[in-house]
Amino acid sequence: MRMALGVTNETGSGRRASLNSCRPVAIVLLALPLLAHSHGQEDPYSKLAFFEGTWTVEGQEATYRETCSWFESRRFLICRAEDKEGGTPTWSMSILGYSTERQAYTHTLFGNSGGIRTIHGWHDGKIWTFVGETQQGGNAKRMQVTVTPTKNGFTFRQDVSTNGAAWKKAAEFAYVRVP
Repeated sequence: MRMALGVTNETGSGRRASLNSCRPVAIVLLALPLLAHSHGQEDPYSKLAFFEGTWTVEGQEATYRETCSWFESRRFLICRAEDKEGGTPTWSMSILGYSTERQAYTHTLFGNSGGIRTIHGWHDGKIWTFVGETQQGGNAKRMQVTVTPTKNGFTFRQDVSTNGAAWKKAAEFAYVRVP
């Protein structure tokens, strides 16, 4: 999902990336999902089902599609996005999963220009938060992506900080499910 959840792409051009791009951006460590699972609560993998299905971005229904489906093990979602905005199609693929080692969700985006970005995150019961850092043109760029569920999908927001400067909103999109 523009993650490719709609983010600036790996080149920093400002063009949307898929949830797959992180769509969502790196993620902060997840608190206690394994402990919760051992006490009979929902396992961390099942929470990824929220992203399963086909998505578009509000206002770009004719040009953007992202479809996320389970890998055979149901431990990873594979998301493929196509963005035809601007007349030249771009594609991305992302993998959403959960790292038991880091106790965090992971989102790795593969852009059609060859870029790769991994972010890590957590789910607090309502909101998904992913964080990460990249080097771009000699600058350290920190990213934070928040995914907030809505009635028809979710709001995707990406904030960035370059070289420790103040955080700035880089992107915000409303994702809606395609029936």
